[in-house]
Amino acid sequence: MRLGIAGLLAQATRRLAPAVAGFCGASILAAACLHAPLSAAQSAPARLQPSSVEAFFDAAWEDDFATDLRPPGLVITVVQGDNIVLNKGYGVSDSERGTAADPERTRLRIGSVSKLFTALTALALVDQGNLQMDRNVNDYLRRVQIEDDYSTPVTVRTLLSHLSGLNADVGGYMSYDNSDTANDFDEYQRRLVRVRNSGVVYGYDNMGIGLLGYIAGLANESTFPRAVEQTILEPLGMKKTTMGVPGEQLRELAACHSWNSDGETVQCQHKFMRDTFMGAGDITTTGDDMARFMSAMLGGGCGEAGCVLTADSFRDFTDMSLNRPHPAGLGMGYVMLELPFESHYAIGHSGGQDGFSTLLVLFPESSVGLFISQMHYPGIPDAHNLAVGLQLISTSGAVNPGAKAMSVSRSFADRFVAPDSERAVSLDLAESIAIEELAGLYLRTRQVGDQFMSRLMHRMDAVRVTVSGDTVMIGDRGPFKVAGPGVLAQEGSDTRYLAFRRGGEQFLYRSDGLPINLLMQVPRRWEPRVTVLPMLLSLLALPLALLATLFFKGGSAGRQVSSLVALSVALVTVGLVCDMAFYDELYYPGSGTLAIMAWRGLIMAGWLLALYVLYVMVQCRQTVFAMSGVGNIATSALFGVFAVCLVSLLALLVYWDMVGTLLG
Repeated sequence: MRLGIAGLLAQATRRLAPAVAGFCGASILAAACLHAPLSAAQSAPARLQPSSVEAFFDAAWEDDFATDLRPPGLVITVVQGDNIVLNKGYGVSDSERGTAADPERTRLRIGSVSKLFTALTALALVDQGNLQMDRNVNDYLRRVQIEDDYSTPVTVRTLLSHLSGLNADVGGYMSYDNSDTANDFDEYQRRLVRVRNSGVVYGYDNMGIGLLGYIAGLANESTFPRAVEQTILEPLGMKKTTMGVPGEQLRELAACHSWNSDGETVQCQHKFMRDTFMGAGDITTTGDDMARFMSAMLGGGCGEAGCVLTADSFRDFTDMSLNRPHPAGLGMGYVMLELPFESHYAIGHSGGQDGFSTLLVLFPESSVGLFISQMHYPGIPDAHNLAVGLQLISTSGAVNPGAKAMSVSRSFADRFVAPDSERAVSLDLAESIAIEELAGLYLRTRQVGDQFMSRLMHRMDAVRVTVSGDTVMIGDRGPFKVAGPGVLAQEGSDTRYLAFRRGGEQFLYRSDGLPINLLMQVPRRWEPRVTVLPMLLSLLALPLALLATLFFKGGSAGRQVSSLVALSVALVTVGLVCDMAFYDELYYPGSGTLAIMAWRGLIMAGWLLALYVLYVMVQCRQTVFAMSGVGNIATSALFGVFAVCLVSLLALLVYWDMVGTLLG
């Protein structure tokens, strides 16, 4: 369901999410039934010819990357085993200066691909005995703590699996000053909010992976960047790579490029990740260093100076069966993702950072790795507020760099990488479910937040599943029919939706979707028609009431009631707008307590006034709702609209947790 500007806000937020972006009738997942382990290749993979690979990407730069909006520059690196097949820059790293993109010198920010380095660092510290996979992470934290009012603790394992249950909002990560990235731990504590139990719901977790990096630094008795350097970069010989952007990297860092509402490339200002968020996406590197990284990942985690993990830990890191919600769907190891390539088994990660969009793909059976870093991207929003939402609307639809890189990567695989041997899939699902139980409302698990603005946008992005006989509609997709245990298929389409149940919750996702992008069934009372729409409709009472005050005479009861209705709705509206526009920038730094109390006070004053107006309407019902004569019927209808709006206002403000506490 789309609700005008509000729906566009939700759609725009989905489009900017930094990653590669169902239902059954008979049975769903109760215990993990997984892809069989990869078999060894039957013969040595065909050797890639550097000239052919270069010609392919030269053509892609001229054709594929030139559509819609060409990035100013990009770096493409291809390896096969230990051999660098291609390491080439295209275009410029600075559109104003005309500096050529250099794969050996130009520093690239790889966004969420950095999460792979964070996971490897944490696993290396587990191998060393400095971290334990299933220990409560509060045991490692010193200056902050995660609330323990849930039945299961947050652990290293749940952080590695995007199962922490933390608020995953992406605001507050950044500083515009590279010398000012230190943490305010009071602010960080306010951001460490749990929104659900750990170990149940997969949801892309920037907050959690950032926390994992911070914990790794503490466990290493140093800083997180130093822990990454010691455990990953030094063993792999990655001398041009850092976690963060220290001064020596800034000199060679590509300029920040984005685009405006007309789809034109513009330069932007670099933003730098704060210390406790670095693990979510702050590696700075070069094409040749990423060649070393890919070769190591294809070689069991070993580089020129040693291995980063034990064999068992590396196997877990790349074992997509560890987190595969449905046996017919894609899986995830520890942060490492299985990527949607039809005839090839591919793993890797994508990433978006201000000015950069990156994709890393590994084809283990062919020992081939591909790295594409485009030098433009709108980046991570500073906060969830009205200004950011409007900006997303104006820029998000212009181009999708991640989709473009994925399309080129698939073409590369189809041409140069031999199809993989088939892997057996078990569809033995134990728990049955009636098809009618699939009907209901589903929300995406990727976007989770506790602020009013993020919750509002999340609700507006709901997907409705309807069941009619033996067919299922998922939003506007379908009809689907049961095609196997936990599998829904659409005739004439390759699109399938998969269903499973975990921890008492019910989920669906596309067969070519990632486990971090699930749809989760929620109570029907959460649907936008019950929550968001009445709130928007209640705002109509303001202009109606203002007009009514002009219509009614002198000191009539009608004029008094209309004036009170207008004041009540105005107070609430001003309070809500302030909350959506300024809450993030005032609450988390702790600098705006009085301002927040003021506008929350307005909301509560409007709420109490609405109660009083309803009381007056009841007391004066014979006058207010007189039903004799055309004029009285018309005014009674108007007051009826007022009453419905006020009741909606009262119920929804309590429902959205906007009344009862001043600071939320």
